[in-house]
Amino acid sequence: MTKKAIALLASCILSSSSVSFLCAGSAYSVSADAMSGKCGQNAHWSFDTETGLLLIAGSGAMTDYDHPSAYNCKLLSPWYALRDEITAVRIQDGISSIGSYSFLDCTALRSAELPDSLYKIDESSFYGCSALETVNIPVNTYTINGRAFADCSSLKEISFPSSLNYIGPAAFFDCSSLKNVTFNEGITEVADNAFSNCSALSSVTLPQSLKEIAETAFGLKCQLIDDLYDYTKYENFEITGYDKSAAQKYAKSWRFKFNIISTQPDIPDSAEGVLSSSMSWTFEKSTGTLSINGSGDMPDYSSGVTPPWQDFSDGITNIVISSGVTGIGPYSFKGLNYLRTVTLPDTLSEIGKAAFAECDVLEAIVIPGSVRSIEDSAFSGCTSLKEITFSEGLNTIGSYAFCGCSSLERVELQEGLSAIGYEAFTNCTALDHISIPDTVGTIGEYAFGYTYCDGTYLTYSNKTAIYGSRDSAAERYASDYGIQFVCTDPEVITTTLCTSTAATTTTTTVTTADDTAGRLCSWAVKDYQDRKGLTGVTAKVLSASADNYVIALYNKNGKLLEVYTVDPSTGIGTDSAGYTVDLPQTGNNSPKDILVLAAALAATLSGLAAVWRSRVLRRKEDQQQ
Repeated sequence: MTKKAIALLASCILSSSSVSFLCAGSAYSVSADAMSGKCGQNAHWSFDTETGLLLIAGSGAMTDYDHPSAYNCKLLSPWYALRDEITAVRIQDGISSIGSYSFLDCTALRSAELPDSLYKIDESSFYGCSALETVNIPVNTYTINGRAFADCSSLKEISFPSSLNYIGPAAFFDCSSLKNVTFNEGITEVADNAFSNCSALSSVTLPQSLKEIAETAFGLKCQLIDDLYDYTKYENFEITGYDKSAAQKYAKSWRFKFNIISTQPDIPDSAEGVLSSSMSWTFEKSTGTLSINGSGDMPDYSSGVTPPWQDFSDGITNIVISSGVTGIGPYSFKGLNYLRTVTLPDTLSEIGKAAFAECDVLEAIVIPGSVRSIEDSAFSGCTSLKEITFSEGLNTIGSYAFCGCSSLERVELQEGLSAIGYEAFTNCTALDHISIPDTVGTIGEYAFGYTYCDGTYLTYSNKTAIYGSRDSAAERYASDYGIQFVCTDPEVITTTLCTSTAATTTTTTVTTADDTAGRLCSWAVKDYQDRKGLTGVTAKVLSASADNYVIALYNKNGKLLEVYTVDPSTGIGTDSAGYTVDLPQTGNNSPKDILVLAAALAATLSGLAAVWRSRVLRRKEDQQQ
């Protein structure tokens, strides 16, 4: 038995029973007509008295509420008086965080359905929901704050996504029925009393990513005795984890049994199976290749129904999907930590929800022209994804489809695309170049140029630029969100066409006031070819002024490659990423160079003249002597 002299410990300041403060009068009453209202700046709620369903819809963060007290009844959730009638909570896609004390003491609540848009579950959100049995933690949730599920005594199991990195103090305190807790790689910190008084929890498996485990996080019973918190350990509790990890250190400090995870997974030499009457799969360890063969759509999977290759997922490095397959089901390849290459067929029309989410080392993907839709979260959390090749034919990109692809630098979307979902490219912190065709009519909120941090959307780079046509959805989005916009429409009055090969550079002027545009185009073409090792590059002046020329560079197929903004008097400027380009360094001389050369020549001639005059004077002096 160990005693901790931590009086009024924040994580246990609320007892294991539900809070029961009272406000005077009828502060909790709700009229029969008031079964709906606002619960955030852009969020609203409604309650169905017949089904007991509380529905939260809209977008953004929910309001933060407070626990009831004799001093403050106004900060209670608007449905607090209905807490004994609410049996189910459904939060629709678009809501980003659950406010503190939102569902406090909803003692009849049995299930909660949370959306993939949810990033944060705040303090005491579900505190005292003693009948709550099932709740999902969504794929993009990164934090669960203190006491979020404390005293949910009917909750039996919980699974955390790899996006989750923090579990706050007493988050699951006194969840006495909790038997199964699943952690994924990604979690970094578990705070004090997070799982204290979870008497049914006999074991946990902790990942390598978990670096900070508070002194009283797991396997303990906590009681307040004489202003001291008294901890006793559950003797049958055991921990599984990696050698020399924080999990092993924690187990040693409390003398819990510790099981070491082998770093060499048990992967079969080969495996095979049937997915449907017309589809099968095979796996070969020697190549790390998982092959999907047959025709039609792959099955749908979920967090509860996993694909047959899940048990040896660490051995999968390549996926080859054969011609004939038309759809990749939800969650088919989610979390394949060693997947490096994917080959998709030209018969594929749909990539399902979270199909490749959290494939951490996948670097490139080619989307065939047959694909019509990329569903929500399809590639979310693919942190190594650097290159995506989109083809004409793609019609929709779902919400969060590429959210968290932090290595992605450039996106070239193709003609035919009509809709881009909410936060489709949020948290893509390296993405500076976004080309959007004028066929796109709808772009969801915070789709580009933003990162989500601690409940706030922040722009991540002033170098970010969106390229598109004038008066398009791309221009409207850039204007609405204060992002740099580059119009790619040719301007007839200043259009210059330049073509080049590795050996020669020629310039053809279409319409221009002088030769400045032609000269700058020629330099830009040569500069880009020299840097990228390309040939057949063409250039157009998109706009021109006394101070700046905007020059677009295209490949031989007309695909936009780069945009330079340069000072016409010097040829010096920046590319679309904000890096310096010095066009005169291509071997040509700018007007500035010519002036410098002229000045130097004048100085040289002046010097020579002075020398000549000095010699003449010296000869005259010699003659006079």
